[in-house]
Amino acid sequence: MQSSTPATGLQNHPGENLLAQYTSSCRRIMARNGLYVLQKPTVDSQVVALLDYGTNVTISDRGKNGWVPITSPVNGYILHTNFLSSCQASKAATPPELNFCRKVAADGGLVVRTAPSNNSVRVGVVPNGGNVVIARGENGWVPISSPFMGYAQSRYLAYCPKTP
Repeated sequence: MQSSTPATGLQNHPGENLLAQYTSSCRRIMARNGLYVLQKPTVDSQVVALLDYGTNVTISDRGKNGWVPITSPVNGYILHTNFLSSCQASKAATPPELNFCRKVAADGGLVVRTAPSNNSVRVGVVPNGGNVVIARGENGWVPISSPFMGYAQSRYLAYCPKTP
């Protein structure tokens, strides 16, 4: 019988039992507005699908540079690994009351870039007063998933007003 889950941490030392440890490849989308699946691990790649909150995905490995390859329900790459959780750890069917919406508060608009650096290529500009969907960032930069995928400086963002 073969397992569809890859084994990791396999050790075989003479005189010891064979020890197999594995982690599940199932993850759940925890972004309130869902996550885009892209064809390649770049922000300018073609969008394959938008997966809703609570959708289970199968990852093929941990990925790198924030990009995780998935094989189910579609093949592609997801950015923003902090919006993925273990399928076993998250049984909730309704989104949490978290607000990942931010309003642009910059007179000239918000420049979205391919990487968290002023030297990286521009993806686009979100006008002042426009809304963006963010993930947790660091060093003054936040990943943006809507209306463009990329990175922006957090100092130009304010909380979106609550809707009744």
